Amino acid sequence: MAGCWEGKVRNALHFAAALAAGLLLLSGLALAENRYGSIAMSEKGTQYGLSTDHKSMAEAERAALTACGKKARDCKVFKSIENDCVGVAIAKNAAAGWATGGDSQENRRQRALAECTRQGGDVCTFATHFCTEATKP
Repeated sequence: MAGCWEGKVRNALHFAAALAAGLLLLSGLALAENRYGSIAMSEKGTQYGLSTDHKSMAEAERAALTACGKKARDCKVFKSIENDCVGVAIAKNAAAGWATGGDSQENRRQRALAECTRQGGDVCTFATHFCTEATKP
């Protein structure tokens, strides 16, 4: 009878330990903060400003506009991201393209260049690439 009781207690302790570990993992995920980034570009496509790892999208966009505004007066938010990476290509005629995703920087570069061309870019060049802290390799 004692062996049966010990087995039930052991099973209950294993279950409690597994449950505690699962709750700890979930609480860690819940505490992980989202990170936001943004790029603002001048309408002429000649200047841009970046921001990354902000606690809100609004903060990220304000910071990107401020950074771009130091170089140009006609800046607008071009692309904002949440827990992601982005690559941006800009053409001489102000067309631009972007690509996001956690894949490789080279893949984002190629997709951003292709999107810039689809947007009517005459001579597209890869301008920049950045990731929020949550997605950095």
